[in-house]
Amino acid sequence: MTEPVAEQILKFKKPKIVLMDVSGTLTQGTFIPSLLIPYFKKNHRPFLEENIEKPIIGNIIFKLRASASMDAKAPKIAPDMADKSILIDTVSNYVDHCLDNFKENKPLILYRFVVWFDGYDRGLLQTPVYNDVAVQLHKWFDAQGIRLFILSNGWSVATKKFLEKTTQGNLSNLIQDFLDTEIGPLNHASTFHTAIDCIQEHPKDIIYLTKNGDSARAAIEIGIVSILVLTHQRDVTLIRNDPRDAGIPHVRTLKEIEFE
Repeated sequence: MTEPVAEQILKFKKPKIVLMDVSGTLTQGTFIPSLLIPYFKKNHRPFLEENIEKPIIGNIIFKLRASASMDAKAPKIAPDMADKSILIDTVSNYVDHCLDNFKENKPLILYRFVVWFDGYDRGLLQTPVYNDVAVQLHKWFDAQGIRLFILSNGWSVATKKFLEKTTQGNLSNLIQDFLDTEIGPLNHASTFHTAIDCIQEHPKDIIYLTKNGDSARAAIEIGIVSILVLTHQRDVTLIRNDPRDAGIPHVRTLKEIEFE
């Protein structure tokens, strides 16, 4: 019988700031393809039927129609003066075509977020968050007075929404600010320079948590201590086999991190 792996504890000087990525670090990394995408596929048409009269939806339809018109293989969207049922049918057919053929465009991405946000607002969606995450974030914020920031590849508005309703409650109110790739790609050191300008703290007073080796190295380049959060053993194996990541501390869960 295989012996359980003993939990390791990594101790660090208590920082003033913990800067964190989200997907795979705080949340389950697959929740978008496994939860949110299926929700959108199932609910985009019912949502459209209920909300087609709203100005924001009319604007999205206008942009989807323009995208469809530029795609020779895509079904086209009826004009605004068409019967409502025809308009709903043609918009839904175009969205299904994009989903079935893995096509992405800006209005479709916006439409997805609108449908997802509605699902969150109505209590139909919750972001799956690792069990240890809420405990540690509350400990760092409430008990240790550490300020918490997000720096994520995801849109900051969406990230905040995703953390408002999680399986562990509302975690967004623990986060002082949400940053995203609007300030730059996460694998560039210059992005972290911009982040510390926003945060207004010295790099030596910041610890960065991520599952991404490229991002960790970019942060280290400007003097930020980085910790790789590698929930799955396969990720640990990949990191150990990558000489670029030698020396970067890693944990399996946030409870393995201790500040003193």
